[in-house]
Amino acid sequence: MTIKPTYEELEQRVKELEQETVKRKQAEEELRDSGDYRTLADVSRDIIFMLDLTGKLTYLNPAYEKITGNRVEDFIGRAQIEAVVPEYREYVVDMFKRGIAGEDGLREEAAQILGVHDEQQQGES
Repeated sequence: MTIKPTYEELEQRVKELEQETVKRKQAEEELRDSGDYRTLADVSRDIIFMLDLTGKLTYLNPAYEKITGNRVEDFIGRAQIEAVVPEYREYVVDMFKRGIAGEDGLREEAAQILGVHDEQQQGES
């Protein structure tokens, strides 16, 4: 026999969850504003991006501009797929789905298909 919580207990739990949500959002904003993640992303030779919950780009690192020749500013606020050249969009969507599913080795596969060679990997061979 399980004891059902009272209305007051449920109400208290809802308040606790709301407070946790506010704290989490504040922590996310502080991290985003701190620039810590950007320091690493800005020096990476790989394209790194951030999306909001609707799939719109909120950040693209400088590597995007170097690799594609497109200005980063032109794509912030747009759907992520718009930042991909049309002939690779289907492939990128497929790789994204596979990555979410936990498949490994996608970076190497993408580099091979797109003809991108990582100088660091070549030096290790």
